[in-house]
Amino acid sequence: MESEFASRSQGNAGVALGTVGTALGGLSLLSGGMPLLGGLFGGGQQYVSKDTYDVQNKLIEAERANALLAAELNTEKKIVEVYNATNAKINEVYDRVSDRILCLERQVVDNAASQAVINCGYNSAIGILQSQAAQFMSLTSVKIDNSKVCPGWGDVVVSVAPASTTGA
Repeated sequence: MESEFASRSQGNAGVALGTVGTALGGLSLLSGGMPLLGGLFGGGQQYVSKDTYDVQNKLIEAERANALLAAELNTEKKIVEVYNATNAKINEVYDRVSDRILCLERQVVDNAASQAVINCGYNSAIGILQSQAAQFMSLTSVKIDNSKVCPGWGDVVVSVAPASTTGA
C-alpha cells in the first residue's frame, strides 16, 4: 500500500505544479507580457530611463559609423591594391612593347645600312653593265672594221645576201 500513496502524492504534486505554472503563464500574458515578480527568475525586459536609452542609441550609432568607416577604409585599401597590381601589369606590358620597339628600330637602322651597301653594289653593277653595253654598241655597226674582229688580216666587207630558197 505504500507505493499506492507514494504514487498518488507524486501525481497530486505534478497536477498542482502544472496548475500553478499555467495560472502564472496566463497572468503574464494578461499583463501585456510583463514579467511577474519583477523578473525574479532572470526573464523579462529591463526598463531604462530615457537618458540611458539615448546614450545607448548614440553608442549604437557611433559603432555603426565606425563599422562604415572601417568598411570604407578596407574598400579603399582593396582599390589601392587593385590599382597597384593593374599599374604593375601595365608597366610590364609597356616595358615589353618598348623593348620590342627599340629592337625594331635597331633592325630598321641595320637594314638601312645594309640596303646602302646593297644599293652601292647595284649602282656599281649597273655602271659596269652600262659600260659593257656602250662597248657592245660600238661593236655593232653597219660596217664592222676587220681591225675590230681580226686585227692584221686586212679589210673585210660583210654584206647581207638574200636567203636561198633551195633546201640545202
